[in-house]
Order: sequence, then C-alpha cells, then structure tokens
Amino acid sequence: MTDDPSASPREVSTAFLAALQAQTERKRAAFAPLISAFSGANDKDVTRVLVAASGQRAQVVGLARLIHSHPEEAFKEVRSVAAVADLLRRHGVEPTIGDGGLSTSLRAELSPRGSNKAATGQDPTIAILAEYD
Repeated sequence: MTDDPSASPREVSTAFLAALQAQTERKRAAFAPLISAFSGANDKDVTRVLVAASGQRAQVVGLARLIHSHPEEAFKEVRSVAAVADLLRRHGVEPTIGDGGLSTSLRAELSPRGSNKAATGQDPTIAILAEYD
C-alpha cells in the first residue's frame, strides 16, 4: 500500500478464503457423528433417562457454573471433583474419587440395587465421560 492518492488500489485476492470455505464445506459434508444418540437403547429406557435428566437440569447447570467460576489447573481440579462428588452424594450415590490412580478422577455406579452395587446383566447401562476442560 502506498500513500500516493493517485495510485490505483490493489485488488485483494480472496483465493485463500475461497479455498478455506471449500475445504470446510467438504469436511462438513463428510462429517458423521461419532455415535448416534441413544444407540441401542429402547424407547422406554430413553424416555426414562430423558425424564430423570430433565428433572435435574437446574442442579447440573448450577454445578457447571460453579466449576466454571473456579478455574483450576490441569490435574489439580480438587474443588471441581469435590463439587461433583457432593452432588452425587446428595442423590444417594457414593462416588469413588481417585479411581485409576488419578486423584481428580471420579467414578460412581448406580443400579436398581443401589449405589455402587453390581447391576444385573439385564439392567440398562449408561456411561458418562466428562472432562473439566
């Protein structure tokens, strides 16, 4: 660019932007979800989970906001894991903290027989994997 007012402006190339948009569109068109929602679950169990989860929305959102408002360094999320454990305990589920040798990991199991009781092979199974990031 020049300060000469008589100079003609250079046309800006949009080739890079066009290539980036084309690449993005190709990736979007080829995208396939990693898993399908409720894969393998029957309608009765899906409904049970959705009803139970919707009733806890305010508590889960509150937990997310609490964790977000107190950032912690990676692998030092002691306040966050304590908050998750507290919420589970309020619902009668006793978590195990430090499972797998990671002090900030948390594992909890719930079956029709109660917290941390082995489920029968006929019980529905739901797994949730979450990260603090």
